[in-house]
Amino acid sequence: DGTLTTVVNAAGVAPQGLAIDPRDARDQLFFTDVLGRRVRMLNADGSTAIVAGTGSAGTRGEGGPATAAALIAPWQLAFDPAGNLYVADTLRLLKIDTHGTITKIVDVTANGVAVDSTGILYAASTGLSKITPDGIVHPVTATAVGCSAPTTVVANSVLLDRAGNLYVLTFAMLQQISPDGKLTTLAGAGPNLFTGDGGPAASATFAAPAGIAFDRAGRLYVADTGNNRVRAIDATGTVRTIAGDGAPTYDQDPACLADNDSFLSNPQAVAVDAAGNVYIADTGKNRRST
Repeated sequence: DGTLTTVVNAAGVAPQGLAIDPRDARDQLFFTDVLGRRVRMLNADGSTAIVAGTGSAGTRGEGGPATAAALIAPWQLAFDPAGNLYVADTLRLLKIDTHGTITKIVDVTANGVAVDSTGILYAASTGLSKITPDGIVHPVTATAVGCSAPTTVVANSVLLDRAGNLYVLTFAMLQQISPDGKLTTLAGAGPNLFTGDGGPAASATFAAPAGIAFDRAGRLYVADTGNNRVRAIDATGTVRTIAGDGAPTYDQDPACLADNDSFLSNPQAVAVDAAGNVYIADTGKNRRST
């Protein structure tokens, strides 16, 4: 309903990535805790349960229970249709199956992860890679509109829609890669700034956006990290701020605006449940909001 509510607020927790189990009618929310080196689940009563990680840094425990395994620094999460959870653990991609067993998919630099219905994985961390079921890592290339030669795609976050389009975030832009490899810039074709609300996303600017998510109506939500906001792009291509309005933008001095609990601070990820509630990893304030 447009009201920002804190659902988790714990000192020492640094939420970074969000994912909702697609098989669970309760819209069970999972999130990464980078400082705690864990993946956690949010229960209906507001408590959290550990899904993976012991709190120690490392790679011990592959092939066993996820709760007894060490993690390096978990960033983003993604579910496949069968309910397997994939973790971008900085230097590797991990899979937690529905029985809670954790296995390594491949060693690859990864802050972002997405998976399609055929089991192909995408890993994002400055560059974008595709990992086929045989475990081979392929750099993703695409051809920009107006160009004839393909180029390597730069991305720090990645998302797939049902039609097979890839959505990638760079340090200022939101881009789409069609299944036939066409690259289109949807928003942020400019410097790190806060502009364009109420108008076409193609003319708007963002600042270090870090997370993206769709709702069931096809609206695209962007964690505009450097502007301390979450912004939505509707089906007509219009962009607007839905949360965080009031905190400093990228080109403002934070000292000139008083802090407020309703403000966001460096939000890193978003997720949307079946009812349309938007969950925000409010990383700078060590909390989850909805």
